[in-house]
Amino acid sequence: MLEDKSLTNEEVRQIFAMGYKPVARHDEVYYCRREVTTGSRFDEVTCRTGDEVKRLTQASKDAVTKCQGTGGCKGYNPHSC
Repeated sequence: MLEDKSLTNEEVRQIFAMGYKPVARHDEVYYCRREVTTGSRFDEVTCRTGDEVKRLTQASKDAVTKCQGTGGCKGYNPHSC
């Protein structure tokens, strides 16, 4: 049985809702999902630790908040806010 002690049950539920599935690697739990690479016809499997998923999710939320607070993003560059 896989058990990730670095995450709460709610955080694990949120990760599952994003399409990740738990996988054991080197005595550690990773969360993997298929992602489509822009410009490619092929999916690729991306695996991250629970902490990495949490950091990426928080960084995305922070970017949205920053863009909304400055009147929107300019162009297609997500770092232009």
